[in-house]
This record gives sequence, C-alpha cells and structure tokens, in this order.
Amino acid sequence: MNWITVTPLILALSAAVFAAPATAVDASSQWKAYVCRVTDWPDCEQNRNNKRVYPDERLYPDKNTCLDSFGLLFENDPVISVKYPQTNDASSSYVFDCEAVR
Repeated sequence: MNWITVTPLILALSAAVFAAPATAVDASSQWKAYVCRVTDWPDCEQNRNNKRVYPDERLYPDKNTCLDSFGLLFENDPVISVKYPQTNDASSSYVFDCEAVR
C-alpha cells in the first residue's frame, strides 16, 4: 500500500491504535488480530455492537508480534487486503488491532 494516499483520518486512527496504552494481561494470553471499518472504530475499540471482524484465526504470542505479523497480512495478503481495504474513503476503509485471548 502506498502510505501517501492514506487520508489524515485513517492515518490518525492507525496511530491511535498503536499508541493505545497496554492493558494488563496475564502471561498465558495469546493475541488475535481483528479489523474494523474506520467509521465503526469507537464501537470496535470498546468491543461494542459486534463491530470486530476476525479475518484470520492465527494466534500470536504477544501484541507486538500480532501487530507486526498481521500488519503484513493486512497489507499484502490478496484475500485480506481486498476484503478489508485501506482507501481514501473512511466508510469503506479498515484498520486493525490485536486483542488478548485465552
């Protein structure tokens, strides 16, 4: 993806995802990636109204690995990147984050 084409709103939301404070998680937790439409981010971030979509069942050992590994899939995997695109239109663009699961 060409980062120059990303709108300021999408870029700001993406930065907010990575800057969010870490939550307390026990050492046995694994991490799973989810995507959300940019316009649904407030509900998605708080896990309200079933806005999270889990495009991949892989589990990761920690949040950083999840963000890095899924980030590559999010941008480069032909199925995921087509189904959950990043566009200049916030209503049809997606961002992602990772959550702890047991």
